[in-house]
Amino acid sequence: MLDYGRKSEFSPEDGVALMLIPLIDLRPHEHINNELVAELARGIAKVQAFTTPIVVCRDSYVILDGHHRYTAMKYVLNASHIPAYAIDYGNEDLCQVSSWVNGDHVKKGDVIQAGLSSKLMPAKRSKHSFAFRQCLLDIPIGQLTTVEA
Repeated sequence: MLDYGRKSEFSPEDGVALMLIPLIDLRPHEHINNELVAELARGIAKVQAFTTPIVVCRDSYVILDGHHRYTAMKYVLNASHIPAYAIDYGNEDLCQVSSWVNGDHVKKGDVIQAGLSSKLMPAKRSKHSFAFRQCLLDIPIGQLTTVEA
């Protein structure tokens, strides 16, 4: 079951909650590729459903994974909410960060700072690995434009 907005209680045992989060509350940390956003938006519009939750830091709502899905939903499909895993980003057993660029080192603090400062990293710079099972959903996009938290 999805929790709405910031009402979720986080379990210290697993550090993960699946929620519907208002898009206005989320903070990107890296730039996006507009062609990929357009392609994702066409795919979501074609099936009229959102299937893959994004991942965010539970404390700051900085987006960790899913910048292109976030952008497609917010700016192309005009959704108000998005399914997201809100995680304990400080838990090293739950999440690791590296870089897609060889020789480049990205730290979790860099990701959070970029999201909070709006000084975004280049597209696809950070690479997150998660140690929790992510499920696929089938939420009609119409429900994500009319959610009342």
